Amino acid sequence: MLHGWQHKRSFVIKFSLDANPEEGRFIGRVEHVASGQTTHFESSDALVRFLNDVLKKVRHEFQQADTLVEEAPPR
Repeated sequence: MLHGWQHKRSFVIKFSLDANPEEGRFIGRVEHVASGQTTHFESSDALVRFLNDVLKKVRHEFQQADTLVEEAPPR
């Protein structure tokens, strides 16, 4: 049942050469592994907002899948 779900909460984050967290510059690109959805970010807030939005969708998908399993008739 979990086949295909192992990457639902995985991300690839690539910081640009201009990024400098010590100076508060978070610049780069982030990709959600499972969906391929990407965004460019220029602040830590934008990065966290993207992660939060995608994780909310994933959580909702998991909840829907659990509901379907609970409602499925026994075999």
